[in-house]
Amino acid sequence: MKKKKYYVGVASGQITQQPETTQWEYEIEASDEEITRLRDLFDRANRQNFDVAYVALHPIEGPKEEHDLKNYDHTLQEIYRMIYELGNEEAKQHIDQNHVIQELGKDYM
Repeated sequence: MKKKKYYVGVASGQITQQPETTQWEYEIEASDEEITRLRDLFDRANRQNFDVAYVALHPIEGPKEEHDLKNYDHTLQEIYRMIYELGNEEAKQHIDQNHVIQELGKDYM
C-alpha cells in the first residue's frame, strides 16, 4: 500500500498534494484508500453541518438540532483521529497539545 504526502485543511475540508494551492493545517501520509475514507468523512461532515444550519434557521424540532450536533461532532472526532493516525509528528503534537480530540463535542456527549 503506497502512501503519498497530503496537506489537509479541516476548516475548509480540503485535501491536496500541493501545499501552495490552499491553506492547510496538517501534513499526512496516506494511501489512496485512506484518502478516499478521509474525503468521505469530510463530505459527511459537510452534509451534517448543512443540516445543523438548516435546523437552526428552521426551528421545527428542537431535539433534532441536538442530535445533528452530536452527529457532526462525532464525524469531526473521526476526522481528527484519522489525521492523528496518518499525520506527521507536528500534526500529532498539535492535536495532543491542543486536546483537539477530547474537546470536540464535550458539551453534546
